[in-house]
Amino acid sequence: MATKEDLAIPVGKNVFTLPLAHLLPLWLNIGCGKDYREGWLNVDLSLGIRADEHFDAFTFPWDLPSSHFETVVVNHLVEHIPHQVPDYSGDGFYVFFEEVYRVLRPGGKVSVAVPYWKHANAVVDPTHTRVVHPKAFDFFNPDHPQHHQTHAKFLVSSRKTRRGDRICRYFKSHFDLAVPGVRKVDLEVTLVKV
Repeated sequence: MATKEDLAIPVGKNVFTLPLAHLLPLWLNIGCGKDYREGWLNVDLSLGIRADEHFDAFTFPWDLPSSHFETVVVNHLVEHIPHQVPDYSGDGFYVFFEEVYRVLRPGGKVSVAVPYWKHANAVVDPTHTRVVHPKAFDFFNPDHPQHHQTHAKFLVSSRKTRRGDRICRYFKSHFDLAVPGVRKVDLEVTLVKV
């Protein structure tokens, strides 16, 4: 019978043992918050959040195997990435996506949602450390002139703006009522690992 040590997978300075890599879901939800997804590996820092694993997504490397996940979802976390990350010289934006790149399989996709850069939600939250422009993700394209700042290689496969739900927009436009959902405007970007 194999022991826990026999099944350990080295990852950087750490050893990943629980759950075992071959039992690990193929979909990763980083900073899941209230968006717990069945069949996914849901990760969050807060112990008060329902998650499969609790760790700081801004402490690297993650205790996750390399080239394992088919899909990574990062909803409303990127705008909180610190610019300075201990033990790393590059901006935290690049360090974070290099770690996403490491855990994704070749051809894997990462779906990112952030507040739309021109919208007040991008700047009013005091915990936001950056405003994310839609073209910021182009820097991961190996053909981009600024790609030298990162080792991660992604191509943007989609970029769209998502607004609050229709009924909120209806009440705002027809009755001039401010409904909280109207204020929500997100940028959604999908990247593919190359």
